[in-house]
Amino acid sequence: MIKLNKEQSALNNYKKYMVKMMVNEDLIIGVAAAFLFIAAVFIWFVG
Repeated sequence: MIKLNKEQSALNNYKKYMVKMMVNEDLIIGVAAAFLFIAAVFIWFVG
């Protein structure tokens, strides 16, 4: 029973970790897209 609980908690931690990584990846993509958009607008205004 204890072993099963440990495996379950490990699985839950893994799921949490995966979700966190996915969120972080989305955040990085969002920031990169925003940065590229701002750079494009800046170049458009300067040019």
